[in-house]
This record gives sequence, C-alpha cells and structure tokens, in this order.
Amino acid sequence: MRFSVKWFLILMAVFAGAIAFIILLPTVFKREPLQLTHAQLNNKTPYWNWETNQIIFTETREGENVFVGIRFDGTEQTDFHVQFREGHFPKMSSGGKSLIFQANQQGNNDIWRYDIVTGSMAQLTTDKAADLMPAWSPDGRQIAFVSRRTGNADIWLLDMSTNKLRQLTQDIGDDQWPAWSPDGDEIAFASNRSGNWDVWTIPATGGKAEQLTSQEGLDDAPAWSPNGRYIAYRAIVRDNSNIWIVDRVTKQQYQLTQGDFFDWYPTWSPDGRYIAFQSNRNGNENIWYIETPSFSIMYRLAVKVDKLIRFARWMIGGRIIPKLKSVLA
Repeated sequence: MRFSVKWFLILMAVFAGAIAFIILLPTVFKREPLQLTHAQLNNKTPYWNWETNQIIFTETREGENVFVGIRFDGTEQTDFHVQFREGHFPKMSSGGKSLIFQANQQGNNDIWRYDIVTGSMAQLTTDKAADLMPAWSPDGRQIAFVSRRTGNADIWLLDMSTNKLRQLTQDIGDDQWPAWSPDGDEIAFASNRSGNWDVWTIPATGGKAEQLTSQEGLDDAPAWSPNGRYIAYRAIVRDNSNIWIVDRVTKQQYQLTQGDFFDWYPTWSPDGRYIAFQSNRNGNENIWYIETPSFSIMYRLAVKVDKLIRFARWMIGGRIIPKLKSVLA
C-alpha cells in the first residue's frame, strides 16, 4: 500500500545558558479508504464492538431500518431481528447479549433495548421529549444518551440496575453524541456551548468539561481509540465532511480522510489499527474503513549550548544520519 510520509522537525535555539528543544511531531500516513459494505441502499451509523469484533450498523430495507452485524473481513453477516422505520444508532452491550438504539415507534424518539438471546424488546425511556444517541458504559451498568427533557439537548445517564436518571451536562448550549472512554471514567461529546460545534470531554461522575477541538466548522460524532489517547470525530471544514483525529494529550488534530465526500460516524477497531466510518464515496451510503496513522512519540531533547544551534541530525534506531541541511540558515 502506497503512502506519503511527512516528517516535521521544529528546532528552537537560544544562546548561552539556555535550553534547546528538538520536537519530533507525530508521523502522519496518507491512506486510501477501502469499502466494506456494497449495499444498493443505505448502510449507516457503524459501531465496532470490541468484544465480538463485529461492526454493527443500520441498513435501510423497504423503507425500514434493520440492524446488521458484519465481521471486518466482510464475512459472517448477522441480521438482528429489529426493524423500525426510524431506528438508529445501534450499540452492542458488553458481552454481546443486547443492543440499545433510538427509535421513533410511537411518534417520539426513545431509547430501546433488544435482547439478542431471547428476542425480547424493552422501551427504556418514555419521556415526551426526544431521547437520542444511546451509548453503553464499558461495564454495561449505565447508558449515556441525549435528551431534550429540560428544553435543550443535554447528556443524561441511565442506571440499568435502578432505572434512575442523572443529568450529566447542564450547559445552556446543546450537548450531543456521547461516547464513553474505554476505562469508563470520561464521556466525550459534541457541543456548541462555545458558539461552535466542537468535541469536549467530561468526567462520567460530573464536573468541569474540557474542550478538545476549536477549529472553524462543525466537529461531532467523537469515538475513543482503545488506548484512550486519541479521539476520532467528523469535521465539516469548507463544506467537506471528513474524519479527523485529536490527540488528547497534545490537542493536535490530524485529518484522516480526504476529498469532497460525506464521511461520518467513525469507530475504532479493537486493536486501534483501523477506523470504520459511513461514507457516500460510491454514491450510496456504505461502510468504509481506513488504516490509522502511526503516531511516533514526541521527543524533547534538552542540551546546554554555548552558541546558536544551526544544524540537527536525525537519530533513528540509535544511528545518526549525517548530511541533514541546516534548518536555520
């Protein structure tokens, strides 16, 4: 597979008695997405279940939405016996025994659960306001979802053992797209509380929210990497909808997909090597996937100098590469 590699070297030098820092920024590989599903009708809202290694998504058939699971290699397709005219956002529980989703069954969007083993269906929320975008906690004990029961969109938590509700966000802006961190300690979400739709995080127990993205345009649909360091999301920049990644530590953002397409709903593979997403690259909405970048470690080199540093040398595997041109001349 061909790819282009861009290395960036920042060299900041000062005079005697100061410190010089050489920072090697993450390596970004340009990959071409590959198509996973080839439906003539729409395949949407993929979710990669890390325990079963299935990608669960919504497929439109004869005017109704059906939930489908498929292996990464395109085999072992599973049709879950759930059909709603407006069913969306299927998420599989820990252990793969049930699905939660939003559905407009009786004129209002609510959260539902489907038991894969018994085939039974249960309505989990019944408020007259819209309840949307459910997400299981990693331990399966709670469900985060979006509700407008207080007037604007906020993130709520439903305790599955007690059926008690707790409001997590209470900002005057709209908060949507909740996504649990792998350790269950935080929830990422999209919000317009800053005047622009960006990706934020908040402790699952409540507290101060932290803003992760701040570029112009719309950022939403966050998805955590398995190691919890990176969050993939959809960004609309200059009318293009593409998949981006933000580093939670450095706050640096990387564009993963390119082109004048509508890429949306990123979801990581269990090993973090791939991201599946929804795209209209072939005309219809289908599930695609792309290899993730290989992020190198950021290095900080501190050395005392008695004169202006004018040359730098790469050290890869302990071997010095000579003949690197001056970056300050």
